[in-house]
Amino acid sequence: MSREIVFIRNGLTGGGLGIMSALQANYFYEQGFNVTVIVDQSYNEKIVKSENYKMYNPGINIIFALTSPKYKSTSPQVSRKSIKKEWFGGTISYYYDEYGVLVKKSYHDSNGQRVKVEIPIMDEYLKSLKSGDIVTTFEASLIWHVGDLELPEGVSTVAQIHNQHFYLSDWIDNIDNYTKLVCFTEKTKEAYEKLYGKKNNIEVIPNPLRHEFPNEIMSHKNRPLKIVSVGRLEEGKQVEHTIEVFSEIAKKNQNAYLEIYGKGKEEEKLRKLVKELNLENKVYFKGHEKDLNKIFKDAALMIFASKRESFGLVIIEALSFGVPVIAYSTVFGVDDLIQNGVNGYIVPQGDKKSLYEKSIELLEDVNTREKFGKNGYEFAKNFIYDKVMKQWLDLMMNLSNIKSTELLYNKIKRMDLPKQLVKKVYNQQMNEDDLKKFISYLKEAKAKIVNGKAYIYSEELLNKFPIFKLEDYEIK
Repeated sequence: MSREIVFIRNGLTGGGLGIMSALQANYFYEQGFNVTVIVDQSYNEKIVKSENYKMYNPGINIIFALTSPKYKSTSPQVSRKSIKKEWFGGTISYYYDEYGVLVKKSYHDSNGQRVKVEIPIMDEYLKSLKSGDIVTTFEASLIWHVGDLELPEGVSTVAQIHNQHFYLSDWIDNIDNYTKLVCFTEKTKEAYEKLYGKKNNIEVIPNPLRHEFPNEIMSHKNRPLKIVSVGRLEEGKQVEHTIEVFSEIAKKNQNAYLEIYGKGKEEEKLRKLVKELNLENKVYFKGHEKDLNKIFKDAALMIFASKRESFGLVIIEALSFGVPVIAYSTVFGVDDLIQNGVNGYIVPQGDKKSLYEKSIELLEDVNTREKFGKNGYEFAKNFIYDKVMKQWLDLMMNLSNIKSTELLYNKIKRMDLPKQLVKKVYNQQMNEDDLKKFISYLKEAKAKIVNGKAYIYSEELLNKFPIFKLEDYEIK
């Protein structure tokens, strides 16, 4: 029986955490786990048609938890009514659908910050899990709520901790109820243990790079003086600081130019700032770009002026292309990823003067840029996808107590193969090494059904695995 991993998310967001949760969900599904994503979000047409929704493998079960049982997963949530009451100096909001069914309870502290949430559909689903299944949560109020749930015996819980949670540290008082805590960085772990004491159930697993790691990087001696800013154009990213700093850089170095990658509600305001500073011929808004080669391959440096970060994956992406990064300190994330004076510079939060000085220093010293670029490239190897995801896989396999052969059999079942072929493999009960080889051969062979018969386009496959006979399978 396959194990299930349930991801609890507060939304199908396009930010770093949203992308990472989709990446994790897809990875575990591809490894052979059953995967469900429960979204603390109303079911509506916009979400279902969004790119964020499409990021998930179609085989993954997605539940929009604010849809009442009367029309779960079949009709959009068209309206909700809410009632507010006092709660420990804050408020609690009760949300009802148009039929009067309670779909959510949301608790807020005296500052209006959401600290806890209860969602009947989510709770009902989690309580139906079986031993060996795993629930993993990201968002602070969901972490607190799931930590208090009475789940079936043998169900493991994983809380993924990031720096945003420290703003709610007084509320997350049940962290010991979790089977495992996973921090993205060592600094996050250290800070958590200062608050809650040393933990035996805590691990550090960073976010992985999503792109194919470059085999080599361009020499900085051949790169133009292209500065990049990459991220959502939102208030907390402080892209206006980057533009203001660049306006001073442009006065000092006429060959420098700035490319801004990303979309967001601050774009109009930022475009206006560029116009006010007479930088239209020096600053270019490039929108959302999926091809990282286009962004980083020939970039001289990246300026990263964010106010705070959960991790800062874009920093590792830049370093993997040999691009030094100058950034504001955010304590968590940035300060773990940039080795100050080695692969970039960290300056005090909000210190635009220092951001300018370090940027000019690197722009005008190609030898230091070359050295920083090589150092960053080597450092980024620690975040290669396969390496990081192997850490996740080892953790989830240990928690679920599943055999690797069971996951491999599930992978074979999901390859859309002829049933007679899958049955034969199951009956043979291959060992792990043979199953891995078999999957590799199947991918090359492109086995499929033609006119009701299984054709395997590889005589080598048939010779390699004697469980097959030529009379059973025709060779095309």
